[in-house]
Amino acid sequence: KGLAKDTRETGVQYAIVVTGDHSTPIIRGDHSAEPVPFAIAAVNNLECSSETVQAQEDRQDDQLRDSVAFFGERYAFQGALGRFRGLEVMSVILRFAEIL
Repeated sequence: KGLAKDTRETGVQYAIVVTGDHSTPIIRGDHSAEPVPFAIAAVNNLECSSETVQAQEDRQDDQLRDSVAFFGERYAFQGALGRFRGLEVMSVILRFAEIL
């Protein structure tokens, strides 16, 4: 059925989180403690029809957005979330859920 359709039908809000558990730089060829990218988005912000894109552009509540357009280590540091430790991941997700 799909999460976006379920949100429209039930009003239940879903979020998608994409991240990694560790970085593995090619130079080292092994795990490192370098930061990993972290992305979180409300499902209703991920639909890609012309109507939803226009609706998103018309929204005034940009507190849930930043200007990062790519997912990767190089881009993550530019995001609105900044850097945080792995043990803070769940609290970041829960704070996001509170403002959905």
